[in-house]
Amino acid sequence: MNKILARILAAAANTPLFEALSEKLSLADLQSLLLEVYRRRVVQLDANQLFSQYKNNRFVQPAGIDPKRLAEFDRLAFSLLPHNYELVELSPVAPLGSCSLLGPVDQNNVLTTIRTTEVVADSTDVLALECARRREKQYRAGKRNPVPVKLAASHRLLRTQFIAARDTVPHFRLLALCSAGRDTGSYSFELSELQEQVSYYIRLLQQLKSINLEIASIRILFILFDAQFAAISTPLQAQLSALYPGVSIAVQTPAEKHNYYNTARYQIFITNKQDEEFFICDGGFTDWTQKLLNNRKERCLIGGLGTERLFLVC
Repeated sequence: MNKILARILAAAANTPLFEALSEKLSLADLQSLLLEVYRRRVVQLDANQLFSQYKNNRFVQPAGIDPKRLAEFDRLAFSLLPHNYELVELSPVAPLGSCSLLGPVDQNNVLTTIRTTEVVADSTDVLALECARRREKQYRAGKRNPVPVKLAASHRLLRTQFIAARDTVPHFRLLALCSAGRDTGSYSFELSELQEQVSYYIRLLQQLKSINLEIASIRILFILFDAQFAAISTPLQAQLSALYPGVSIAVQTPAEKHNYYNTARYQIFITNKQDEEFFICDGGFTDWTQKLLNNRKERCLIGGLGTERLFLVC
């Protein structure tokens, strides 16, 4: 037994096991301990057990969508992306707590690793973290009114909860956007960013025929949580209706706040050739960059479209 492991075990010796693992040990010591535990577990496995795990663990199975078709979708999506958005290739893992600390996601629905990280379950969270990192760098460089940071990613996510539905799989690609900037007054940032994101997703859905995906109709639902924003957002709705006359646009003003969206949320639904409607895209304003940068003037709009779901339902 090495000195580090001996020290960790000695520190937890007089503490009940669960309390020691969940509260007493630092994250660094817990990681060291679990790494040794799994190292010893792995040497006890054989090829038959490995093969059995591969056949029976739903998280490790390949995706059911042809990679060529996914690549075609990404090429189309990237070609239509607004010029001020930067594409990023995210890591397969994110900091521990990325989903549960920013959004109200139970940690049990995220695949946690023993190296104090988690497999990415929502790339919008990670894009918000990266936007905040870049915004912080702008502020430290002395920029008082830095330009918005706008990022996009097509990334494979993994979620552990089981949902029995034909359009739900354990891991899937999400086309995510995140725009982070500063409040400029009169909701001007919110209005312009909301129009840009929603317009992008509409244009993308309308051009799916070019990659042999057909949808019959598109429906947009705006959910407005802020009464002042609702009062001045009518021109935005009218402008989108004029730009995309075939798209149905509706508005809701719920009495209750959302658990993490604020100001406004948008949902995009598509109808396939069988006249079945599916929820395909979700987005809205969050306070994530406000929290990360400790700055109430920060604004953050996220959006995500389920790529795999398109192929499963169209």
